[in-house]
Amino acid sequence: MKLPRCPNHLSCYLQTLSNVLIQAKLYAYNVGMITLGVSGLLLCYTLNSARLLPRWLAVWGLVGYAIIAGGMVSEFMGSGLGLASSLPGGLWEVCVGMWLIVKGFNAPASVAGSAKRNPN
Repeated sequence: MKLPRCPNHLSCYLQTLSNVLIQAKLYAYNVGMITLGVSGLLLCYTLNSARLLPRWLAVWGLVGYAIIAGGMVSEFMGSGLGLASSLPGGLWEVCVGMWLIVKGFNAPASVAGSAKRNPN
């Protein structure tokens, strides 16, 4: 099979290269967001296990980041839900930021008990 030849080889090459790079950028963004979803799940699980945040806030983060990861996987399949799936996790990040500024972390019992015994 013979491929049709472009009269201007450089312009055809550059057009094809730009199309490939645009698709690679979209895939790289999706992979980065999937990584964000998985690492956010680990963060929220750790915050819940250590009781540094209230349970409802940590569970909201777990659900939000699971939605991000699932939405980006479905975006690879062409669903178009990528941006909408990042809303719960994004809202969680804003709320946790405000929570930490206003209230701070919950002190674990072992740290609070040792601070009372050792005033240094």
